[in-house]
Amino acid sequence: MNYPHGNTIIIALVTAFVLLAIYFIFKKDLEPEEEQDPVDIFSISYLKESIRMLFNGITNQNIAELYLNKTETKKRERQKVRLKNALRSCAQGNLGEKEYIKDYIKELLQNNLQINEATIDRVIPFHNPQKLSAQDKFEILLQQYKREYHKDAFLMLSEHCHFEAEKENRFGIHYEADSEDIDRAYERFARHPAYMDKLEVLTQRIYQETYGFSIMDEIRDMNIDGCSGGVSGITSGQYNYMEEIMQSQDVTNQYTFDSLWVFLHGKPIHLSFLTFGCMSELIRVCKNLYLFDNVGHLTSTNGYKLNYLQDGSR
Repeated sequence: MNYPHGNTIIIALVTAFVLLAIYFIFKKDLEPEEEQDPVDIFSISYLKESIRMLFNGITNQNIAELYLNKTETKKRERQKVRLKNALRSCAQGNLGEKEYIKDYIKELLQNNLQINEATIDRVIPFHNPQKLSAQDKFEILLQQYKREYHKDAFLMLSEHCHFEAEKENRFGIHYEADSEDIDRAYERFARHPAYMDKLEVLTQRIYQETYGFSIMDEIRDMNIDGCSGGVSGITSGQYNYMEEIMQSQDVTNQYTFDSLWVFLHGKPIHLSFLTFGCMSELIRVCKNLYLFDNVGHLTSTNGYKLNYLQDGSR
């Protein structure tokens, strides 16, 4: 007995199954790709990562694969070793190696990352003071003072801007330089930076956030009594515990990574306009500080290390 209608149904089901299988197999190719946000090649974060990758590429390069002559091969090997040593010791108090790395960064920025007179204002808006952050203004001022006063740059900036003047609040007398102080100082003392000055500020920013001591990098090298970071404010754990109380009582506290203090003439001056940005950055700086001379590891159980850097600073 024949079942023509049954065969037709089976054929139809098989055909439908095959078509569905083909559809799902090629569905991914048929769907339009999701648009990704364009990368800002003139952002600080992009430039930092690019510099890090370029340095890694140079230090990990196999010189033998370049098929150079013996003299050139030895020269490249020496340059590679020189760069490796500089990257390792630039954040351990060796100012010569720091300047070497900064000069290298300047070359990479201009030769590999499209930084020039026409594009540098897209990274930091030097041309528009209203868009500059307090940190931008401070670093521009410090760079200009450094050209004239060298290691006394912060001292003279403090003298001109009255960082050591007493201030008073409900907690008592204290010393503080805030964003308003920097705004006034920039308006009064800053000169419009030339291209090489802009490049120096940008290079220092990239260096300090990648290999140096973050916001305290340049200040640490100045003639000051000392500086401390992460010694005031509250930890993230304390914030989570106190969050409800703080919100109900309208209390605002800075995190520990928001604190930088400079000691000048025996006075602790709080640079409240500067911040490390996050706890991981503060931890990175702390690790740099104790790496020299192998004094051991800083851990949660052993929360401090006394160490001296190559320049004799403690």
